[in-house]
Amino acid sequence: MAKARDILALGLVLATGTVAAQVQCISTVDSHGDRALVEQGDFRASVNWQNTSLQPTTIGYGSAARRAYELTVDQGRVFMVRPKGEGFEVRHDPRPDEGAVMLQLASPSKWQPVTQLDEISTFDDLAFLLDELLEEIDCGEDAVLPFRIEGHIQAATWSLDTRPVNHVGHAGPQQAAIVGIYSRHDKKRLFMVPGYNLHAHIVLKGDGFAGHLRDLQLTEGAILYLPAQRD
Repeated sequence: MAKARDILALGLVLATGTVAAQVQCISTVDSHGDRALVEQGDFRASVNWQNTSLQPTTIGYGSAARRAYELTVDQGRVFMVRPKGEGFEVRHDPRPDEGAVMLQLASPSKWQPVTQLDEISTFDDLAFLLDELLEEIDCGEDAVLPFRIEGHIQAATWSLDTRPVNHVGHAGPQQAAIVGIYSRHDKKRLFMVPGYNLHAHIVLKGDGFAGHLRDLQLTEGAILYLPAQRD
């Protein structure tokens, strides 16, 4: 871990000082879903798409009603993905009456580029980077931070937690966007990954689909974006 800490420390240089004052530390999240019900196997819709609002800046993650699709949103574009035969079904057009058992959406007024990252070798390294970043910019324990990372991956492990068939996939080198939300105190409502302060999805631009992020190798030079402070 010492090597990872050294690498990640370099990636935080641009996140201090002036940039810190430009970050919206507590962002509004359009949050839907009851984790207790989901854990009991209740996968009924908690919200329909007609009752949500997507903006060009919107990012998000979730699961469709009955867990029929894995849901990812990047820059207002919806990815509804599920296994189909030997491949995948990918939709970008949820019907207004279609629902989600869980959906977390964040729509910052704009995204602030915070830092150019050094190489990140694992999901744990990504989690550590965000933990350290929150300390550096002094957002406090109540921070709710949507984030975007745009860059090139060497590899990623991702999943579709769908029913009746799920899927764990392994992606090769390509451009990707990682979207998610970071929070230390509101983990249950925002469906944080157990043991972590974040939940992240990945959009695989070469492959053309998206899913839940399990692990990654991110090439040096990716850009981390956080919500900009409101004017």
